[in-house]
Amino acid sequence: MTLKRDLQCPNCDGVSMWRLETMMERAAGMQPQPMGVLLEPRVFGTALAHGTFETIICATCGYTEWYARAIKGLKPDPVNGVHFIKNDVEKAGPYR
Repeated sequence: MTLKRDLQCPNCDGVSMWRLETMMERAAGMQPQPMGVLLEPRVFGTALAHGTFETIICATCGYTEWYARAIKGLKPDPVNGVHFIKNDVEKAGPYR
């Protein structure tokens, strides 16, 4: 069960929620900007943000789900903790 798909909280079964289309954070000069999924350092200027976050929050208990959007620009960078994982193990069916 998920808030986004089922419109019901998997934690408390609540049915009232908040949806924030884009999570914001403070940038230079205290101005709001979209929170990036990944920040790419640059020599001059501010870091380049890749992706944004959407959040859905249960109004009853505060349970929160984060969903990353616009993440096609992400690239693996294990040195900096960015890993791409693909589970390509075939699922065995009930009949063998």
